[in-house]
Amino acid sequence: MVSVVARRTAWFGRTLLKDATISEPSTSCRWFLFGSKRALSLSNAYRHAGYYALFPVVPNATPENNRFVANVCSAEDWPALCIPPKEMYEGTVRMLLEYGATMHEHMKLLEGMKPEDLTFENVIEPFIAEEERVLYAFHTLWTRMVTDWPLSDELQADFMKIHELAINEVSAKWKYDVFFRAVKTLCERNETIDKWKRRFADFHYLQMKSTAMGETSKKFEQFSGHDSFVEHYILKYRLALRNSEDMESIEVTDRAIFKDAPPEVLRKLAVNRALYEEGPWLVTATARSVKPILTYCCDKAIRATVWDKWISRAAKPHSLARVTSNARTIEIIRRHQGKKAALLGFATYAEYRLAYKMAESPKIVRKFTKALARRMRPLFDDRMQAWSNFAAEKEKLYTLAPSDLYYICRREAESLHEVNSLDLMYHFPFWPTFENMLEVFSYIFGILFEDITGSNLDRCHPDIRIFSVTDSALGLDFGRLYVDPFERPNKCCTWDALLGRSSCAENRWDKIVYLFANLSISNHPDSSTLLHYEELQNLLFHTGRALQFLLSQSPYRDLLVPWRIFHAHDMDAVDLLPTIVQFFIFKPVLLCALSSKHLKTGEALSETKANNIALSLSRSTFYETYRALFWADFDLTLFDMKDTDQVTWQEIYHQKLTEYFAFKNAKRDMLPCSFAPIFGKSMSMSMYYSRLWSEMLALDIHDTFEKENDGRDPSPDAMCDFYDPPQYHISSIAASKEDTTPYLASDARNDTEKLEAK
Repeated sequence: MVSVVARRTAWFGRTLLKDATISEPSTSCRWFLFGSKRALSLSNAYRHAGYYALFPVVPNATPENNRFVANVCSAEDWPALCIPPKEMYEGTVRMLLEYGATMHEHMKLLEGMKPEDLTFENVIEPFIAEEERVLYAFHTLWTRMVTDWPLSDELQADFMKIHELAINEVSAKWKYDVFFRAVKTLCERNETIDKWKRRFADFHYLQMKSTAMGETSKKFEQFSGHDSFVEHYILKYRLALRNSEDMESIEVTDRAIFKDAPPEVLRKLAVNRALYEEGPWLVTATARSVKPILTYCCDKAIRATVWDKWISRAAKPHSLARVTSNARTIEIIRRHQGKKAALLGFATYAEYRLAYKMAESPKIVRKFTKALARRMRPLFDDRMQAWSNFAAEKEKLYTLAPSDLYYICRREAESLHEVNSLDLMYHFPFWPTFENMLEVFSYIFGILFEDITGSNLDRCHPDIRIFSVTDSALGLDFGRLYVDPFERPNKCCTWDALLGRSSCAENRWDKIVYLFANLSISNHPDSSTLLHYEELQNLLFHTGRALQFLLSQSPYRDLLVPWRIFHAHDMDAVDLLPTIVQFFIFKPVLLCALSSKHLKTGEALSETKANNIALSLSRSTFYETYRALFWADFDLTLFDMKDTDQVTWQEIYHQKLTEYFAFKNAKRDMLPCSFAPIFGKSMSMSMYYSRLWSEMLALDIHDTFEKENDGRDPSPDAMCDFYDPPQYHISSIAASKEDTTPYLASDARNDTEKLEAK
C-alpha cells in the first residue's frame, strides 16, 4: 500500500492540476463542510485562506484500528455486518479516498509508458483488485445503511453523499486523457485474446468516447458545458416537483372505499401503519400514492380529483420566489441534449443514446413500437367497449374518464375470470412461496439452494436467511444469497437486489448477493406475511435479478452489473432475466408450483383456477402496458427530432394523446411536467422503451422454448399474443365454468409435462 504521505501528496496534486481532462477532487469543500455537522461524517474540510490550502484529513481508519477495514483487506470469508455504524462509515470513506489516490498515481505511471509497451495487464488490471475491495466495502456499508442504521435527520444526506463519493471516485478514471489514449491503443491493436478482457477494454473505450474524450479540446469543453447545463435543469425539474403545490390531503374513514385493496396499499396510505385496517387513510396526488389510489379506490370523485391534480402538477407557476413550473425546463433540457449529440456526430439525441444499446438505433425501436401499436390500438378500442359495459353494469359509471381506467381494467378482468385477489393471498405465504420458488429455479436452471443461516454468519436481524447456491450437475459454487424480507424500525429500503461482492480466486471470495424487501409482518398465526400478486411479481423480478448476479460468468463487476450511469451498456436488455422470472406468474403450471395450500380451507390451487388467475392478470395489466407504449412513443419522438425548434413538446404530447386515446384532450393535461421516469434523470431520456423491450424479449423466449423453435431474431408477436391470445374467446368462458376453460397458449402441454415441471 502507498504511504499516507504519498497519498496526501497525490491529493494535493489533484487539487492543483488545471487540465480540463483531469477530474476535480471528488470530495468538495461543501461535502466536508456539510459532513462536519453529522455524527458519522468527517470533521475536516478544504478551507481557503489567502494563498493557503489545508488538506482534508483522511479518517484514521486502518486495518490495525478499524475492524471493518481489516475484514475487507484481510479477505475474510464473510462481511462484518454487525460492527458499529461509525466504524463502517469511516472505514469506507477512507478506502474510497485511498482508491482515488491510487488511481491518480496509476495515471502518472501511464504518462511515462510508450504505446508499444501498453498491455491490458499494465493499463487496466493494476487497479481492478483495489476497486473491487472498495466497492465490496461500499456495498456492505450500503446494505447496513438501508437495513439497520441509526435513524436521524441526516440519514438521507449520509446516503446521498457516500453514494456521490463512490460514483465520483470509481468514474474518475474516465476523465483522464492518458487513460483514454492507452485504452484506445489496446482496442485498436486488438491483441487481447481473452474475450472478457477484450470486452472490458471495449467497455472502457466506449464509455469514455461517449463523453467526448478523444475529441478536440473545444468540442470536449462544449460537450461538458451542455452536459452540466442538462444536469442543472434536471435538478431544477426535480426541485419544481418537490416545491409544487400538492392537493390537500383527503382523509378517508370509510373502509369500503378501499374494499379490495391489498394490505400493503392500505399500510402505504394509512395515517397509522399499525392500524391500517381501521384507518383513516390519506389520499394525496404524490408519486408514492397516485397509482394505488387510481387502481384500488372505488370512489370516482376521489379518483378524478387525484388525476386532475396529477396531470397538472408542476405545470404552472405558483410563486414568484421560486420556479414551480417545468414546462420551459423540458424544452431547455431537450435542446441541450440535442446539442450534446450533435457534437459527437449524431443527428439526434436518441441516436446518441441508442448507439451502444441492443436496439442499436431509433429506427429499430420505431419499427418495434409500430408493430405493437398495430395490434394494441384495435385491442384497446375493443377493451374500452368491454370496460364501458362492465362499468355501466357493475359500477354504475356510464361515461369512462382517464382516471377510471386503472380501476375498471383491474375490476373487469377479475370479474370476468372470477378471481378474488385478496383470497388468493392465502395461497402465497412468504417463506413457503420463497422455498417453492427456489425449487422451481432448481429444476429450470439446474442449481441447488442450501439454507446455511445457522453457520454463525453476521446478520442484521434474526429474520434474515442465507442460502448457498451451487450447480447441481458440476458442483460449482455460484455464491451466497442473503434474504432480508421484512420491515423493521431502522429499515428504509424497498424491493431491491444488490451484488455485494464479486467472486475473486486470489482472495478466495465467492459472490454475495443481497435481496431486500420491506414487507409488513402479518398477524396470521401460520405465516409471517401473505403476498398479494403484485408483491409476488416483485419477489419474482428481484429474485430473478439476484439470480442474474449469481449465474453471470463475467470476472469484471462493470460487465456483470452495469450501473445506470454507464452509457456503453445494453441497458435496454439488462432486465431480461428478471422479466423472464417475473412472467412465471402468468404460467398456470408454474403458478401452481409456487403456491401452497390455502391457509384457511386447506385446498391446493387447481390448474383451472391458476389458469383463470393467469388470464385475469394478463388482462388487467394491459392498460398499463398500453400506456407504457404511449410514453415510449412520446419519448422517442421527442428526442429523435433533428430540429428541436420545429415543434414543442406540448404539441408532440397532445398529438400522441389523440393517436392513442379516444378521450378529448384536456388542456390542463401537462403530465410530462411531473413525469420523472423520463425527465428526472439524464440516462432515462430516449430509453423508456426499454421496459417494453425487456418484456418483448422475455415473452419471446418463453414462446420459443415452449414451441421448440429454432434460433431467430426477437419478435413482438409473442407479446401481442400475450395480451390478446388468439384462441381466447370470452363466449367460451361465459358458456362453461368446467375444466374446459382455455389455457394460455404457453401452457398447452400434456399432463406428464405439467407434472414434471411442477
